[in-house]
Amino acid sequence: MGVTGGSAGGHLSAYVALRDDLANPMAKDPVARLSSRVAFAVPFAGPTDWGLLNKLEHKHPAYRQLLGYEPGTPVAQMDAAKMRDVSPVTFATKDDPPVLIVHGDADVIVPVEHAHALEAALKKAGVKVGKVILPNARHNVSGAGDPRAHQPALQFIRKHLQSRKK
Repeated sequence: MGVTGGSAGGHLSAYVALRDDLANPMAKDPVARLSSRVAFAVPFAGPTDWGLLNKLEHKHPAYRQLLGYEPGTPVAQMDAAKMRDVSPVTFATKDDPPVLIVHGDADVIVPVEHAHALEAALKKAGVKVGKVILPNARHNVSGAGDPRAHQPALQFIRKHLQSRKK
């Protein structure tokens, strides 16, 4: 199984792919024993590093609301540990699945620097990563947004689903 999504779904797909396996092999509940690992992830325009709030303007209120803060709360007043814990870049390790990052370079909701930060963290950890940056594309690169994103994403998904069948 792989994960994909756009915007908040892009954040969640990267988060699920990079977080440690939550399976508990000793659990009585058979569902709790199942692995939470996935075969691949394709995050579209997802926020990946809340540390970027210190460097770039992020006007969308969700960055703060996810952590329980009111819109407009200064970054200096936000809990740095919480910011790290919601940032997929924090959890990149060599055992993570392949990731294809898709982002528009004109995105004003989730700046493209999030894509660059995730790619850098994955490369540093030794994870297979691809990145598609769409020129002049805004935040709607997934779904019905920008068809230039569909072909590379489909190729990546097919490749990684087929490699898991063997």
